[in-house]
Amino acid sequence: MKFTLTRVLPLAAVGLGVCLALSSCERLVITEAELNERIYKEVPPGSTKEQVVKFLDSLEIRGRRPKRYHYKPYEYTFTREGKEVKVAGSIFAVFPDAGAWIFPGDASRGVIFEFDGSGRLVNYIIENFGN
Repeated sequence: MKFTLTRVLPLAAVGLGVCLALSSCERLVITEAELNERIYKEVPPGSTKEQVVKFLDSLEIRGRRPKRYHYKPYEYTFTREGKEVKVAGSIFAVFPDAGAWIFPGDASRGVIFEFDGSGRLVNYIIENFGN
């Protein structure tokens, strides 16, 4: 197949247009590493629900604040390092439109804080959630 300017130029223009469109969409991605660092330092395992709520209510990363939801009771058990860990409920927080997907509005970065029966933090999970 012979490449001519009339065949290549339209494809190059489309490619350039897509690149410019994606780069012009300012996207604030709050990384898992950023969240892990803040959580590890400020609300380590064993922190109370009240400490986690205070942390979330004061948390700000590059001008963005999470939306925090109330505690939701539920029960399940998981195994960590050969020991059973019982979860009695969780608090969910989300940074809208700060996930790691390509287009704005595609994802939010969320954190699920899980607590045991005495209200102590036993686990947290960081995820992207589609909008």
